[in-house]
Amino acid sequence: MRNSRASLFLMELMISIMFFAISGAVCIQLFVKAHTINEMTEDKSKATLIAQDICEYYHYTDGDKTEMLSYYWDYEESEDSILLHFTENGTICSNVGAKYIATLSFDQELSYHILSLEIKNVGEEEALYSTRIKKYVQSTL
Repeated sequence: MRNSRASLFLMELMISIMFFAISGAVCIQLFVKAHTINEMTEDKSKATLIAQDICEYYHYTDGDKTEMLSYYWDYEESEDSILLHFTENGTICSNVGAKYIATLSFDQELSYHILSLEIKNVGEEEALYSTRIKKYVQSTL
């Protein structure tokens, strides 16, 4: 009689330990998922703030490429686009310490200056933020 009570207690103890182990594994997975979602949200939020700064300055300069680039002191220019590098906190930097890359493409249609903007994490293909802005510039007579 005493032996059956001990084996029943051990069986209950094993089941409760197994239950807590499975619950712990599920909780750890949820915490890891929440952490990755938090990091993605922070990256998208910072990319949005960088894009907002670029767009506001674009509107301020009336879409003038040279005047806009005078504001950003460090950039790389290729034949059809301009690359701006930003640190984790959103300040302009050289490509050495950069976390974000903004690709700017300038175009013009009639009286509109057009800016195509795409922001990515360094080393990733998927864009965090992209937009296309049209700025009407009245022509002088």
